[in-house]
Amino acid sequence: MDDIQKSCWHLCSGELMNNLIFKTFDDYKFGMNSIPIAQLSTGVVIYCFTLMSNHAHFLLFGTRNQVIRFYNEWKSRIGKHLVNTLRRSSPFQELKPTLVKVTSTEMFKTEVAYILRNPQAARICDPYTYYWNTTYLYFNRRILTRPAITVGQLNSSQTRRTLLTRKALPSHYKICDGIILPESYVDISSVENAFGRATELYWLLKDWKTEQNAAAMEGEPEKVAYSDNEILESLHEYFAELGVSGFDDMKYNDKCRSVTMLRNRFGSSAKQICRLTLLDRNVVYRYGGFTTNVEREQGGQDRH
Repeated sequence: MDDIQKSCWHLCSGELMNNLIFKTFDDYKFGMNSIPIAQLSTGVVIYCFTLMSNHAHFLLFGTRNQVIRFYNEWKSRIGKHLVNTLRRSSPFQELKPTLVKVTSTEMFKTEVAYILRNPQAARICDPYTYYWNTTYLYFNRRILTRPAITVGQLNSSQTRRTLLTRKALPSHYKICDGIILPESYVDISSVENAFGRATELYWLLKDWKTEQNAAAMEGEPEKVAYSDNEILESLHEYFAELGVSGFDDMKYNDKCRSVTMLRNRFGSSAKQICRLTLLDRNVVYRYGGFTTNVEREQGGQDRH
């Protein structure tokens, strides 16, 4: 039924372990501009997104097939650009997208916050100042007066040079610094209506338990043999051997290696490990060898 009925979906590209999708400002810019281009071809509604250097998150509305086609068109466009223009191999070969159906308003709000919190969880910066997501769109009327030109002000040659596409784009789409501004194509009002007030979004973005809550909503209730505090108390020697005070101070690779230890030694669930380490759930599934009821969809084969 999901093939013909429209639903809200959290789409995650998966996370590269030893490579990057976006290395430069121009890489990110091309990734951003590829979003509305892929949207026009597939008809999905976009509520929010975040582009990280080695993965991406989208919250979309459409049929399952539409969402998968959106992802495939987005990654195919970026992959071809990297191969043909930057002489880089496509990083998408090893990425398996994950789809999670959003089933309630509360889950919708949690998924929005989870997606937008990614740069903060990665300790890059707060969501509002991160350049490659949509946090600034909501409850912010100043975006209506941002200096920008429109697609309609450009001829076809200028559009190709600026946006690197021959695709016909809506004339009202705004462009600034060579980027199609997300306010041109993101469904801002639906996100604002779900939260009601700017403060509701702010507090959820600030809440460090958002990742934990998202994991809980996306799977079965977890069963754990030891509480979080009991595990942390038992790991003093483990942390001392690594020269850290806890998971917060631990290097990323050491965190990844600790996933197997937590599962084997304490019988920790994937959700508990996500909570303790703050690793992305896809990383925890991979290193811990977990199976999950989160629906995984393999996109079509790359042609580049």
